[in-house]
Amino acid sequence: MSLTPTKTIYEAITYHPNTEDKEATIKKLVAGVEIQKKVPGFVSIVLEGNKREVPGESVRLIEWDSYEAHMDGFRNSPEFVEFKKVREGSTVGESEMAHYRFFRALPKIPPVIEWVTIQLKQDTKFEDYFREWDKALDGVRKAVGCTGIEVGQQVEDPTKALQIQGWETLENHTIDFKEKQADVAEVMKELTVIVNKYVEGGWKGCKGVHVLKTEPGHGA
Repeated sequence: MSLTPTKTIYEAITYHPNTEDKEATIKKLVAGVEIQKKVPGFVSIVLEGNKREVPGESVRLIEWDSYEAHMDGFRNSPEFVEFKKVREGSTVGESEMAHYRFFRALPKIPPVIEWVTIQLKQDTKFEDYFREWDKALDGVRKAVGCTGIEVGQQVEDPTKALQIQGWETLENHTIDFKEKQADVAEVMKELTVIVNKYVEGGWKGCKGVHVLKTEPGHGA
């Protein structure tokens, strides 16, 4: 049986907020959010936050009715022109954007999110990877403070995946799971087998950071 994605799609953005004047940057980003909220096809900003391990880098995850609603509708609309205008100067350097399809509803978004980008081997069948990986992740889902884990497949490059993993606190992951969970060694052993089988470069192909959640538009 093939995987069935959820009806909506997610736009994942990595950006570098202008921190010279954080108050001004937040004002611009929030103004942009307010414009997006009125656009047909926009559902919600699911997550925004700062990468704890990469100072100066933030992420945003936006839910849209469809890929077309974002790329054909919003980005070709007068609202997009206004959106870019009000946000001018709010970011520095290059931003990255891609779309992902998930196969179940995303977990509750708590204060801390593990944001993991995954580069699969070119010959990996995503469905095979997903089914084995998803089952093995049950060993992490039962951890203290874990609010859920879901893995999405990128639309632009189907060999890339994004894992969204919720934690109530940073310590739930770094201490309660990694140091205190009785079967953590067995869980990691099972995950490692699957990573080596399907991921380019093994664990090196999994790039994870902790995202500290903010209000929408407050990623500076």
